[in-house]
Amino acid sequence: MRPRSLRQRMPLEISAIVLVTGLGIAGVMLWFQYRALQTDMQGSAERLARVLAHAVAPDLAIGDRWAIYQSIKVLYTGPADDAGWLLPEFVLVLSANGHTMAASDPVRFHTGDLPRALGADLDVLLPPGSRQQSAGTMLTGENGSYWWHALRAGDTALGTLILGFAPGAFWSQFMQAAARLVATIIAATVALLPLGWWLGRRMARPLEVLDDCVARLGSEPQLPMSCPVEVPYLELAQLRERVERVAVDLEDRKRLERQVVRAEKQVMLGRLTAGVAHEINNPLGGMQAAIGMFKRHGNNPDVTRQTLSLLERGLEQISHIVSALLVEVKPEQRRLAPQDIGDIADLVAPI
Repeated sequence: MRPRSLRQRMPLEISAIVLVTGLGIAGVMLWFQYRALQTDMQGSAERLARVLAHAVAPDLAIGDRWAIYQSIKVLYTGPADDAGWLLPEFVLVLSANGHTMAASDPVRFHTGDLPRALGADLDVLLPPGSRQQSAGTMLTGENGSYWWHALRAGDTALGTLILGFAPGAFWSQFMQAAARLVATIIAATVALLPLGWWLGRRMARPLEVLDDCVARLGSEPQLPMSCPVEVPYLELAQLRERVERVAVDLEDRKRLERQVVRAEKQVMLGRLTAGVAHEINNPLGGMQAAIGMFKRHGNNPDVTRQTLSLLERGLEQISHIVSALLVEVKPEQRRLAPQDIGDIADLVAPI
């Protein structure tokens, strides 16, 4: 798989980190919010149970149902507020034998009867014999949560106080708090995502420039090669300096190689020139000697014939040397000029 560009990968990874961090914070905050609401509900139930127990215990001891009902009714008197979800759905005062003495909902819980409206949760709450020594306990049933509180007068068991909490109230309050919390975290995350993207691009930009500088090493003859980037990190600044030093070293090496090649070419050219001069001087010497002999004995036909033969062989040898050189170095062809026509005319005229 082809690796992705750093200028794309780094901003995406930083943005992903921001997003995952936001989700993690949201999860932790939701857990703490859930525990806080549970603690508030249990704390409120315990305080309400203690206050009601203190108020209704004397009335329960003398069997005054109306007074107990009035004490319960006080809980639900007054304007509703945001903390209304902490109030129990119903309050139930049971006698020692488990029958209803008073309730916040007399239609649902008939006085003098067992609280059969609790359904299967009745087995959870009654009989409370195993909890007679407990001041208060939060119990969970199929239809909700209940705060169970023993009503006593000294060592005498008078009955039981039950506060019933509907699960819907708790979860409704939790969902409202969770919605506010999640909305806040999402807004903060969305606001931080562009910052994370910008930070990733800012971190990747020096690396892109350094990569471009490395790619240009040895390809640009001008000196010094610089990487025009502001590097905010010490390691990248050191890397940039090393890249620039490597560029200078490469340019010095190329200059030295060019000098060596030039020197070798000059040596080879000198050797070639010396060899050609030596090869041409030999036939030229013979030709000069033949011409000198012709000047002294030109009247003799044999001397003339020998002189022309030497000159011909010398010219042929020079021609072979020049032809051998032309095979290695092909001369540039020049265009026909007007004076060339005059030269041809001069050569053809004797014929």
